[in-house]
Amino acid sequence: MCIMNGMTKEQSGLEEFFRTYPELSFKKNDIIVEYAESTNYILYINRGEVRQVDITATGNELTLNVLKTGAFISLPWVFKTDNSLFSFRANNSVVVRKAPVADVKKFVEGNSEVSLEILKRVSRGLDGVLLRLGAHMGHQAASSVRVELYLEAIRFGRPDKENKTTVSILVN
Repeated sequence: MCIMNGMTKEQSGLEEFFRTYPELSFKKNDIIVEYAESTNYILYINRGEVRQVDITATGNELTLNVLKTGAFISLPWVFKTDNSLFSFRANNSVVVRKAPVADVKKFVEGNSEVSLEILKRVSRGLDGVLLRLGAHMGHQAASSVRVELYLEAIRFGRPDKENKTTVSILVN
């Protein structure tokens, strides 16, 4: 894996591909994709963080995932044509690029290195989902908290000189 300017060649290729598509900007808490919205496009996050949310039966908003710069909204749309199962909201100031699904699919199919990078991302994400599922199935609140802190450290932590990871968590 070749790293250029802090990003891999594959990440650079993705940015280059999406650069030719329209840029959209959102403010904090703006809805980027609404639940059940038609999904004939893929969004690439150029800057910012996006929350993937679901609404519980009681009407509470549940954050399922936080997507960072360089992530897609939403990769499964390349493989299925259903409307969005979730809504996506800006966690802060967000800039995305919007490309048609067919163009993204053609690009990914023609670039094995990019496909491998995407597969790595999906694999890491699946590990997180399975950790959460295991903690939930164990019915132990302490296990769930440990898993969430571990996942926060992996995704958002910053290692120091002693290779200890620090995570800033805002508690409302």
